[in-house]
Amino acid sequence: MSVSALHQPFNQQVNSVQRLTLANINDCMALQQAVLNSLPPDQDKVHPKTREKFAQLLADDSPSTIFGIFEDGQLVAQAIMLCPRTIEEADLLDFELPGEPHEISTLAGVLTNPAYEGRGYMSCLVNAWREEARALGRPHLCGIVTRDNTKSWSGFMNGGLVIMAAGFDPSDNSTVYLVHRDISRGPALSRSEQSILSESARNNEYHPMSYRILTPTVSLEEANEHFAEGYVGVERAYERNRAEVVLVHRACLDYYLGIK
Repeated sequence: MSVSALHQPFNQQVNSVQRLTLANINDCMALQQAVLNSLPPDQDKVHPKTREKFAQLLADDSPSTIFGIFEDGQLVAQAIMLCPRTIEEADLLDFELPGEPHEISTLAGVLTNPAYEGRGYMSCLVNAWREEARALGRPHLCGIVTRDNTKSWSGFMNGGLVIMAAGFDPSDNSTVYLVHRDISRGPALSRSEQSILSESARNNEYHPMSYRILTPTVSLEEANEHFAEGYVGVERAYERNRAEVVLVHRACLDYYLGIK
């Protein structure tokens, strides 16, 4: 097992996150297989990568970074940070880019060994991604996640991103969400603040139209009507179906961030 230090230290919460190198390719393959072994054969949550693809991502001259967390001598969580140089490399399907390619980074391939779930590793990986993006001058954090992968999109939201659009991925015939955060706009909501904002919006403390619930059965057209009206997903609907998303109007989110 070989890892190299990140170019700058992270805060205490994420100092266990390390940048992986080509020497870690077997670790990456083993973690991917452990996750696949826990899923049904017809799953669409994980798109397996070949050894050759991992080699490309881990190469010294790659514009990508793979972050990893080790425990008990093995890689237990990882995520791939992609830094596009062109619109094509951004690979955000047909979603509108929130900025120029050189201002964007995406996080993909987030995996956690099932035996180590529930330890907050995704939050650590998202935090590492945020700090690396800040250091590289890429303020727009983006990710695409399948609607069925509730752990992943809720993990992104817990990391301060919001769901801002829904779309369709023809490669695996799945509905996907686009998550986004502009780190140049200041701090994001903490996990407790997500709940406070959701509860306030639910109780019409801002405006009677400030709150919506996005169910997993709603059509793409209806979902995107909500997003076009200015709603964004800020939290999983814990008190209801856990596959549902709490939407609040962006004006409420901006107001809350402005007074916090």
